Amino acid sequence: MLGTIQGGRYRILQMISQSGFDVTYLAEDIGIPGKPKCIVKKLNPLNSEESVLKVLRRLFASEAEILVQLGKHDQIPRILAYFEENQQFFSVQEFIDGHDLRQEIIPGKQLSESYVITLLQDILQILEFVHHNNVIHRDIKPSNLIRRASDEKIILIDFLASKQLIIRTKITESQKQEEDRTVSQKQEEDVTIAIGTQGYMPAEQANGYPRLSSDIYAVGITGIQALTGVNAREFQKDPATGEIIWRNLVKVSPKLAAILDKMVRYNYSQRYQSATEALQAIQNLSKTQLPLLLQEDQNYQILLNQVKNYWIKGVLERILQEKPSIHFKLESKLDGYIYPPEPWKLFSPEPPSEETPHILTPDDIKVIQFFDWHHTLLILGEAGVGKTVTLLELARELIDRVEQDISQPLPIIFKLSSWNIKKGGINTWFRNQSIADWIIQEFTIIYNIPQENSKKWIDNKRIILLLDGLDEVKENLQNPCILAINEFRQEYDIDMVVTSRIQDYQNLKQRLRFQFAIYLNPYILENESRQEVELTESERITETPSVSETAIIVCAVMLRVLKYDISVGSELEVTINLGNSAIFEESAYLITISRNQIYETELNIILNAPGFQLNGDNTTSLPLNPDIAQEIQTARFCLTALRPGSATITAELYRGDTFETKLETQIQVADIDEATFTPQRIITQPRPVPQPDFMLRIQTIWNESNSTCKFQYQLKSFRFLSVFTENNIYTSDSLSTSWIEQVRGLLATTLENISDSLPTERKSRLISLGQYLFGNLFSTELQSDIRSLIPQNTTFTLLILADQEAWIPWELLYDGQRFLGDRFIIGRWLQELNDTRPYEFPVGTVNIAHYANVEQPQLWATLLEAPGAPLPQPLPAGVLHDSTEAIRGLHLIRYSQSLDATNLRNAPVTLDNSDDTEDIELQMRPAKLNLRRNRPFVTLSYVKTDVPELTALENTWASAFIRAGCSGFVGSLWAVEPAVEAAFISCFYNRLWAGASLGEAFYTSRQLARAAAPDSLDWLAYVLFGDPMARPYRPVPGDGYAIVEPIGREIDDPLPPGAIARFRVTLRRNPPVWHEDRVIEVAENLVFENLQVHIVTYGLQVIPDLPITMTLTAKGDYLGWFTLVVPNEITDTSALVQVYFADGMRPIHSLNFSLNIENGREE
Repeated sequence: MLGTIQGGRYRILQMISQSGFDVTYLAEDIGIPGKPKCIVKKLNPLNSEESVLKVLRRLFASEAEILVQLGKHDQIPRILAYFEENQQFFSVQEFIDGHDLRQEIIPGKQLSESYVITLLQDILQILEFVHHNNVIHRDIKPSNLIRRASDEKIILIDFLASKQLIIRTKITESQKQEEDRTVSQKQEEDVTIAIGTQGYMPAEQANGYPRLSSDIYAVGITGIQALTGVNAREFQKDPATGEIIWRNLVKVSPKLAAILDKMVRYNYSQRYQSATEALQAIQNLSKTQLPLLLQEDQNYQILLNQVKNYWIKGVLERILQEKPSIHFKLESKLDGYIYPPEPWKLFSPEPPSEETPHILTPDDIKVIQFFDWHHTLLILGEAGVGKTVTLLELARELIDRVEQDISQPLPIIFKLSSWNIKKGGINTWFRNQSIADWIIQEFTIIYNIPQENSKKWIDNKRIILLLDGLDEVKENLQNPCILAINEFRQEYDIDMVVTSRIQDYQNLKQRLRFQFAIYLNPYILENESRQEVELTESERITETPSVSETAIIVCAVMLRVLKYDISVGSELEVTINLGNSAIFEESAYLITISRNQIYETELNIILNAPGFQLNGDNTTSLPLNPDIAQEIQTARFCLTALRPGSATITAELYRGDTFETKLETQIQVADIDEATFTPQRIITQPRPVPQPDFMLRIQTIWNESNSTCKFQYQLKSFRFLSVFTENNIYTSDSLSTSWIEQVRGLLATTLENISDSLPTERKSRLISLGQYLFGNLFSTELQSDIRSLIPQNTTFTLLILADQEAWIPWELLYDGQRFLGDRFIIGRWLQELNDTRPYEFPVGTVNIAHYANVEQPQLWATLLEAPGAPLPQPLPAGVLHDSTEAIRGLHLIRYSQSLDATNLRNAPVTLDNSDDTEDIELQMRPAKLNLRRNRPFVTLSYVKTDVPELTALENTWASAFIRAGCSGFVGSLWAVEPAVEAAFISCFYNRLWAGASLGEAFYTSRQLARAAAPDSLDWLAYVLFGDPMARPYRPVPGDGYAIVEPIGREIDDPLPPGAIARFRVTLRRNPPVWHEDRVIEVAENLVFENLQVHIVTYGLQVIPDLPITMTLTAKGDYLGWFTLVVPNEITDTSALVQVYFADGMRPIHSLNFSLNIENGREE
């Protein structure tokens, strides 16, 4: 068969499997370009008589039709063809690229409950479809379940149609006897027999009477096999009931065990009677238990990475690199070292001799073999011989096992020196701290693992304890510590290893109840100096080499979320953690920085979360400092989900002003019930400028398949409180996704059609488009309220808060009398950034960036000149870059071009496709931090040359600059005539410099543009992104920005008595990225004769107690550090801290903050 062509187009490549019923081949379809792979099955009829073939031919066609119907499911291979050739029957199926579950469900490997729940759910969802078509699969098992490579979905294969056909065409008793003989011979083999596979098929199926619940039995057996690691044929059965016995093989939650028990009942009438019923049970369990299990698995994986990164990569590998190789012989130590002694005999620390009993182990026996044999191990040796290194090498091998099989227990290293005794309470004596309580405490302190997780891991024996340094426990506590370890072992029976110096252990009264002890013989070192390589108390988990010992410091950054599945309206906390690279996961991003730079560098963070509203700023910074090994610094962002679907949250990281990397995570937001969904009310904060007359919030609500959506509107008035007493909510009719996408095309088509039309015809066509959009986008109630409740003879301000789900030209909607952009002064803003919407913005020198094809940009610069204002400054080569610091305004100039233009170059972005938002933001990165610090207002002149061109303003230019932190953006929806643009932009900057509000300057400039070209409709193209009530201010001169930043904590976090808090204090030329107050004009060079910082507080200790002499950095900023210590005896709940900057006797700045204190200590 190999190499032959069947059916005229299917070339056989290789045989995949063979049974008594059929042969399966991998083939290629040579009749299709690319020759895609497929699966060809050839039936092996038991009888070639024509009467048999006639029946078989009819049944084959009937069964093929059933398989064609089943193939409509995405997780069942499609039947591509079926045919007869030379009295042989062939079916051709879709080839599934992936692996079968035998590669996941491996004998001896126990998989997690979360894996099994997800697996059962995936299989039952397919089986529900199969059973609805009245088909019984008959052979569900791991080899017939494929994990598709493209999306990791489960694919159900091999429906045994050919086997059923064969059975149904057996027409002689001799054939039946021959089959029975075959079955008897193969009872002990893992091969398909009759119709099914031994171990996976229940009794009724083995007797020839399969039912729908027979498939459910096979699914349950597959789940139990995955949980226990036991082959399906090897389960013991209760001789009285026939039920399989499996619960004693694995620890499993009662609810999951109950579901599996019901799936595999011996009596089919006691099982779930349909896949739907079984699926409902597992889905109910999934809703409550799966999130907890997945979180537990995630915590376990995080813990694995922390142990590996810190202890193996950060400690063991560093020691092995810095110290000579360690060679020693192992000696078994039993007598007197483990309990019970037989007999007690104290070993001499002298070199081994004939009088000193010991056993030298063979060179090829490793420590891990002793551990595997005995499960408890005491490692003894003298100081410096390498006990800790031996322990860590053992941990490395155990971690390798866990990475191969996550169900294996994870080795956890703890330093015993932190074990202590606890006071029981009032009128009680001191008592030993149990090892279990101590482990749970250390899990929380060192690895940040919730107590409920660590307790469960102890109970389920998911960990191996590697306890280092029994000799480092306080001398008077070493005997109680041994007693505590023995009690723990007796109660929990967890594998464990303890290290100790031999001299200290010999002097103790108590002995560990371990199975084995080894001694690292220090007298058989192979020509190596006995250097101290063992970790001491000073090298505990939080320590790394000091700055003075290394020229490079490595720290790690991670983006974390607590939940990956939320619903619309739910809150989500996103954290960025910065700290010691050794205790972070492997996926953490590593930052390497020299010690000379770390004092004056910070990690700047910009969070982008489309589809979420940020409750606060989207920008922050974390100081990089030499004590990074001692603290984990955390930046927190609080988000609220606005729309369903898969969302990407991105954190851009900048080391100082230089882009470092981008961290991402995916969040799944569940759909909402439109009938019960109640949107949040529009809430505004007090501010020194009035609110707009009206505020319209637009929320997009998609259906489950994202094929249609509705717009939900909330209209609030700050002008007509008696008419709009509360938020008014309106919902549009359902709109298809294709219709939303066509809106952009409608505007483009309209512009193209009216380009050569008369003025009256142009306006008529644009009005028709506006009326069409008004009628389809707004509900009847909203249309009526806009027309009748809002006076027509006055121009009001309107702020639209919307997401970016749709490209909608709201300003062009026509209410029957006027365009909305003519009736209202409209300002738009991204709903997700509403909390940071500026109500004021700086004005001053305008920087001009332009495209390469803009000739004589200085002529455009003259249009921006305003009486008394600084002259506009064209940027070198027209490109905005990171050296452009004090930006007070930014103007971009672009000419429209034909699609075949070769010299297209954007400024400040280099871009060929103006619709590519990600590319725009990528090219903006060099200047993004300066935009964020200075918050300039940005304008875009998009000037028409030849043909009409849309600007993609909303989803590219405007959103990119707004997300970068700019105060607002003005541009046009399409390329406008030069005369229109000149009139608009010259008036706009003149009005801003004169102090007009943003909305007033925008409205006046549009009217001037309208007058400059009466026959043009280009004045309607202008769109304002910003608060129309926002006002400009002129920055005043100042002596820099005074900043105080806590290290490793938020400034509002309370400190307990006895705690220490470290702070970085700076005086900068440029504001930090999270700066919210007005910007100031700072001299190019900050020069002080004797700049000092004085810390004044009461009740706290200040280190240093003398004024801090500030150091001038290479960037021209001033830097200093101070520490606050909270006394143990303090009773106040807060302390006022005053920070004064002074140059000699001249005051420069002053700052105040309160340090919150946790009052009350455990007695």
